[in-house]
Amino acid sequence: MNAKVCSTIDIRNEPSQLNNLQGCRIVNGILYFVLMDNFTYLDFDGFSFPNLIEVTEYVVLFRVIGLTTLRTLFPNLAFIGGKKLLTKEKYSAALTIFDMPDLTEVRCKCRKI
Repeated sequence: MNAKVCSTIDIRNEPSQLNNLQGCRIVNGILYFVLMDNFTYLDFDGFSFPNLIEVTEYVVLFRVIGLTTLRTLFPNLAFIGGKKLLTKEKYSAALTIFDMPDLTEVRCKCRKI
């Protein structure tokens, strides 16, 4: 397997940016998946990252229009968080999902969030 450890990944503006996750087994840092307007679920078809099992800090999903599920995108993601959490005032989180109108399923094999 050609899996690797990747540093923080910022995926934004269009689904093709997801290719930055290709081959990553661990994201040693943060995974941002943000600001994709005017897309449909078809634009996310064909993207799947079964090698990705861990994000060591946190994951932010914000305003990704057309994304309906995380199940097929990250089918083996088992761990999120630990080293550092997203912190805002009294709020801390390893997984933040905000303004995702088409997301109907989060389903994750996560053993730790």
